[in-house]
Amino acid sequence: MNASFGEPPDPIYVAFRDGVLKANDDTTDAFRWRWAPRHKGWFTYSVEKWILDDIGVADTPPGSSFDLIKDEDPKVEQARASTWLPGLFREVQAAYGRHQARWPNLVWSWRGGGDWRNSLERRDPLDPNPRPDAEPDPGKDVIHRLTPECKQRIADVRAFAARGDITAAQAQRLIAKIVEDCVVNPD
Repeated sequence: MNASFGEPPDPIYVAFRDGVLKANDDTTDAFRWRWAPRHKGWFTYSVEKWILDDIGVADTPPGSSFDLIKDEDPKVEQARASTWLPGLFREVQAAYGRHQARWPNLVWSWRGGGDWRNSLERRDPLDPNPRPDAEPDPGKDVIHRLTPECKQRIADVRAFAARGDITAAQAQRLIAKIVEDCVVNPD
């Protein structure tokens, strides 16, 4: 390993950092993004599928510096965030570590002062393995009327969202536009 580049970053921290920056820019789902230490990722929790129970775990505040990362230039956001996000990540992970035995499904949000909630799935007997997700879905009644090209465009957008290239809100807007174009202006 070349010592001039230093140690490789912790992939869990990278997911935390990138998720904070992405969720910070997501104006549609801004208050739904939460860090799930158990799943090592950021997710939105829909009211239809999840209950976020306030169980009284003390807040882990992000600090007043959080607002400093809002900027038009992603490189400026990353540079500013790199000064305080590592410490915040350690605090969030330590807080989860103290409570995970009792509440393994704790999720954290910097909104509301850094609050913790216990995520409880609303059981759907037809879904054997639910995961927190913001999977955009235009509806089954519309899908069957779309051309194969339009279905592929929607699949591509879903793949971008799954990889984290775009936010769930961006995916929802893109899919809505694709459906609008394909249904209103069929090829």
